[in-house]
Amino acid sequence: MTSLIATETLKLRTTRALWIATGSVLAITGIILVVNVALAGQNGAPPLDAGSLTSLVRAPVRLTGAFALVLGLLLAAGEHRFRTVLTSRLAEPRTGRLLAARVAAVAALGAGIGLLITVLTTIAGVAVLAGKGVAVQPLGHGLPLLVVLAPVVVALHGVIGVALGTALRSAAGALGVALVWAFVVEGIVPVVTRSPDMTRWLPTGVADAAVHTGARAAGAVPPLVAVGVLAGYAAVLTAVAAVADRREI
Repeated sequence: MTSLIATETLKLRTTRALWIATGSVLAITGIILVVNVALAGQNGAPPLDAGSLTSLVRAPVRLTGAFALVLGLLLAAGEHRFRTVLTSRLAEPRTGRLLAARVAAVAALGAGIGLLITVLTTIAGVAVLAGKGVAVQPLGHGLPLLVVLAPVVVALHGVIGVALGTALRSAAGALGVALVWAFVVEGIVPVVTRSPDMTRWLPTGVADAAVHTGARAAGAVPPLVAVGVLAGYAAVLTAVAAVADRREI
């Protein structure tokens, strides 16, 4: 199993998409930080205060998660697009082991990137806030819990991406499903079911709730519960992908 995980990790490390996307996420994260600081206290935005550091660190998590999801589905679906799945199946005929190795590799990479972005944003946020004379409380306002949960959330996005790519075997199809779900289905389901609060329990809602470790609205899903629900979604999709992956190539 270790060799399979190493092989899947090598596939990830040797693709240009990984490094281009990582550089892009780092650049966009920097832009988000600068824009959020510049707009603080303007046009209804809250001014900078001791809790702003948590908000600044939280801001790029959704972007990083989306990157991990796309990376996961590209890795899984790319096997079928470029027919390298034939070689993989010859080396390991048991599709369940291949899927588990792919999930482990993407989850580890996603967690690593999530931790990197979180740590860099924390350091940059502390420097910026201190430079503006704002009190910094790195151990308050839910920041320590956010630093722990953000990499987990990013890793789970990667697992969901692998599951979608494996089940659909098409990068375009998997990406389309993810976008339609996030921007269409999650908006329709609460209306059809006449349960507006259901939005909080759908994948996008729990992903957002998982990183809201500071002050949050009444009735919001607790971060640890949200992470558990998101992990449940990832597990169900992975199980579906495992069944779908048994069909003929």
